[in-house]
Amino acid sequence: MVEGQTAFSILDEAAAAIGGWTALQSIKCVHLESEGQDWEPWQAHDIGGTVDISTFRIATDLDLGAGTSRVEMDAELVYPWPHRVAYVETTDAEAGVLSDLSLGAVAIRRLHPSLYATARRDFAAFAPEALRLARADAGAVLEGETTKSVRFRHHDADRWATLALADDRTPTSLTYADHDPVQGDIAYRFEWSDWRDVGGIRLPYRLRRLIDGRPIREERLRRLTLNEPVSKETFTIPAIVRAQDEAGRRVVTGWTQRRRAAGLPYEEYTRVQHVDMAPLAPGVWLARGGSHNSLVIGMADHLVILEPPLFEGRSEAVIAAANKSAPGKPIRHIVLSHFHDDHMGGVRTYAAEGAIVVVHSSAGDYIRSVLDQRRTLEPDRLEIARSDGRQSQPSITLVEDELTLTDGTREVKLYRAQNSHVSGMLVGYVPDARVLFTSDLVSDTFPLIPVFASTVHKLIQEKGLSVEMIACGHGNVMPYAQLAHVLSGFQHNTPISKQVAGRQ
Repeated sequence: MVEGQTAFSILDEAAAAIGGWTALQSIKCVHLESEGQDWEPWQAHDIGGTVDISTFRIATDLDLGAGTSRVEMDAELVYPWPHRVAYVETTDAEAGVLSDLSLGAVAIRRLHPSLYATARRDFAAFAPEALRLARADAGAVLEGETTKSVRFRHHDADRWATLALADDRTPTSLTYADHDPVQGDIAYRFEWSDWRDVGGIRLPYRLRRLIDGRPIREERLRRLTLNEPVSKETFTIPAIVRAQDEAGRRVVTGWTQRRRAAGLPYEEYTRVQHVDMAPLAPGVWLARGGSHNSLVIGMADHLVILEPPLFEGRSEAVIAAANKSAPGKPIRHIVLSHFHDDHMGGVRTYAAEGAIVVVHSSAGDYIRSVLDQRRTLEPDRLEIARSDGRQSQPSITLVEDELTLTDGTREVKLYRAQNSHVSGMLVGYVPDARVLFTSDLVSDTFPLIPVFASTVHKLIQEKGLSVEMIACGHGNVMPYAQLAHVLSGFQHNTPISKQVAGRQ
């Protein structure tokens, strides 16, 4: 390190490397047009893999002086099924509005508070703005033993961030300490490259976003203009939208953005959860409400619950509803159907209750890592219990092909269902109730994918299960006879490309 250099002198050198503070401060309005693609690491077939989500075109307008933004997205999705996601997102210093264009009509509503908070953070995806934010923090410090990174506090996100620089002081990345409701404390990174001259200012034409080093989005700039006049209407948020209740908390997280990018539900996050305990048989309930369900099974002196979806708030609500329907019975087992983050995001809450986590053996190490996570930015029950010394290491039971949980009277049977959606998928069966629970493979809410549903039908036939009802992880309950009838009419020689190729 050169003697006498400080975080601020290094930031001044970085500003000089891309045009100088005078030129950078002259940027008031920015218009960017890009194309790119999204990936999702935690919806892949196998742990450690990734899946293509979409290709998209995106137009972004920033008014840095007024602190307003407008993002127009038009994406063609291939996962979880082929469809279009299109919207306009507008924010100012107080509120945000979402205009959903996906179905051709315009549906306007107040922007979800988490999406709003995250959009405010994303001003820093524009490299000169990241430099300005770092320079504005009086507590900025050099990080490590070199002069290649500066650590500062982002005042909007209220999170620590590290700005990394190349040898010539060109900014290369901005990494945040960030919260993910499933992955816990994570590193969320913007990476810049392909720097080009724009009116005497060097700006990046390639932007990548990564979580813990795994890419989730890449944008390639096709058009960039600075300080072109923009009408006030571009950033207008209707008064009727401002008057709407925002509902929820402004938690900065890329999770809500990733869910929206895949056209999947995210609205429940940080909001009050509503759980409907729908009875399927004596002592068996489908805990419904929102986008994901759980199956609650009353045993002689305890409960078995299948599926801990989404995040802690959802698990807390299901636990409370289960305690009300079956008072005095602790939760002994929580069963995960598979490792996709929206289906196991609430598992830590059950572990904090002392429940044994049941998962397919292929996901054992991954689920252990989830249970071992630190959650310092948004502490959950398990983090708090560990901090207080009240929680030991959660117990995990691994399933290979099948496993029976029993109290001597009622049984809950778990079977591995081989399928092309995800490895290590478990389905649950309650013989005396004649109920089978499955997630993603069968649903009355999403388009039927025969290649997925057929695996459930085949399992039922091969194991000789006496199933009357299929309880779905998404949607409601379906008579098994109805599914069997639909599948019997399906032409099995239909190319898989003509079947919808994905599912949440």
